Amino acid sequence: IYDFLEKSLIKFSEKTAFVEPFSKERKEITYKDFDLFSKKLGSEILKTLGNDNPTQTPILIILPKGIDCLISFFGVALSGNFYTLLDEKSPKERIEKVIEVLKPKLFITSKDLNFNLDLPTLYTQDFESFNIDESLIKTAKEKHIDTNLLYVLFTSG
Repeated sequence: IYDFLEKSLIKFSEKTAFVEPFSKERKEITYKDFDLFSKKLGSEILKTLGNDNPTQTPILIILPKGIDCLISFFGVALSGNFYTLLDEKSPKERIEKVIEVLKPKLFITSKDLNFNLDLPTLYTQDFESFNIDESLIKTAKEKHIDTNLLYVLFTSG
């Protein structure tokens, strides 16, 4: 999936990749910046999980649909791990049940949502401050195989 972004980046670097037309303040991001933030987050995920971390670690994302959520998807994919997305309005019981089954090693959310889960947490507000580690990303890409998980969906039933 990340190859798709890299190909688009070459062709459309300065063009708008995504827009949030209905957010409080219209938000948009170029392919170049989307790639930058995805790499920053992917690197931070790998640093947070540590060098002894095997690939394919579950990561829980609770965010509204939007640019930060998409960056989270691509950052997780780039790190060689997989994610589950839950709606920010999910009941506490559902979140707890998903955590019980998924056993995530990391949580990505927004400080604005006020989630306090007993998990290492990365916040969308900090994405900009993360640093890119190309060697960690390269290693994660080398470990990737086409049968790796990307996304786990928990249905309501």
